[in-house]
Amino acid sequence: MAFCVAARDLLARHGTLEKCFLAGDTDPRGPIGPALERFARAFLEADLHEVFARGRRSRGYRHLFPLPSVGGPCKRLLLFLRWMVRREAPDFGLWAGVSPARLLIPVDTHVENMSRAIGLTRRRSRNWRMAEEITARLAVLDPADPVKYDFALCHTRMAGDCLDRRDAVVCPPCGLRGVCRHWKRGEARRRRR
Repeated sequence: MAFCVAARDLLARHGTLEKCFLAGDTDPRGPIGPALERFARAFLEADLHEVFARGRRSRGYRHLFPLPSVGGPCKRLLLFLRWMVRREAPDFGLWAGVSPARLLIPVDTHVENMSRAIGLTRRRSRNWRMAEEITARLAVLDPADPVKYDFALCHTRMAGDCLDRRDAVVCPPCGLRGVCRHWKRGEARRRRR
């Protein structure tokens, strides 16, 4: 209910959620983090007295709107941005005011493990910096839309096509063997024997 009340107030004030986001986007060519922070704060600072006693937000509600400045991965917010900004399937592409080049990849456990396996990151903590690092490496492949690889990375793991270890059945047909740390490690062991 709190989300609905906050969204109602923001829509009354801005007209659309895109306009709410753009109102906080003071540098349309810069990093997305500050704009996303202001967008999340708009929901966190909404007047919710009619929902919560003394306007106090529940822990669950605050969990929906993490702040990039705190350093968490902000997966749900980054996924929401991906859906709204990118114009390629499976995304909706409803927001024209934000460039896909500015987006960061939403990092979940699948993206984290695939990214580590193929050398997109060496970080051990799933956080904002990991999302920036993975996105920067993907931007080498496509600077205009680095986040387009999110679906492939995530669903390769989800489909069982990567087991986060060397596997005699799964690995041989994989096109990522040349960059996969699991495959390279196994090859190095065999050469030493």
